[in-house]
Amino acid sequence: GENCPANVKELHSHIAEKGDALFRVYILFLLGFMSGLAGGQGSRFMNAKNADATIGGVRVLQKLMNVSATAIYWGYLNLRAEKLCLPFNSPEDLVLVRLACLGRVQDQKGYESLRLAWLALGERERSSLTDHFLADGIEEQAFNLEFLPNCVANAKANPLIGLTCLLDVLTDLLACLRTKVAMNPNLPKLVPV
Repeated sequence: GENCPANVKELHSHIAEKGDALFRVYILFLLGFMSGLAGGQGSRFMNAKNADATIGGVRVLQKLMNVSATAIYWGYLNLRAEKLCLPFNSPEDLVLVRLACLGRVQDQKGYESLRLAWLALGERERSSLTDHFLADGIEEQAFNLEFLPNCVANAKANPLIGLTCLLDVLTDLLACLRTKVAMNPNLPKLVPV
């Protein structure tokens, strides 16, 4: 699902409470699970590109107890940007890298398609989505859209929908969520959706 720095902070808290031995077992379990998705016939997920991203994620998480959650989170996204040769300077660059991760973009062609979908949006939509994708859930209100990666994959695969349409609908959903949060000030900073 979708994550933000608050999720990394939550992981840090669990490790601080339960110890890093449990974390190491969890990482090993995840690697084994992802590597064996085809039931002994190799893996549908753990190809060379995904293995590289996974190993990068594990390496970044090794610093979890010594670096801030925000630094861990954006450090991983910076690593992904470098691997894909993507810009990582402006707020929109950061959002596009985040969307590239959510959309499982693995090459320049996939990124260019994503970027064109982004540029087809209006300024209001891009601003709303930028606010959402840069919110950390620690200091700023954030929504954890758990099924967003699947929505992105399905929208990309459906020629009647496409990524621009999904992002436009997401903008409307975020506006509704922000209205609800404004009426419920006691909600936590990270709201699962």
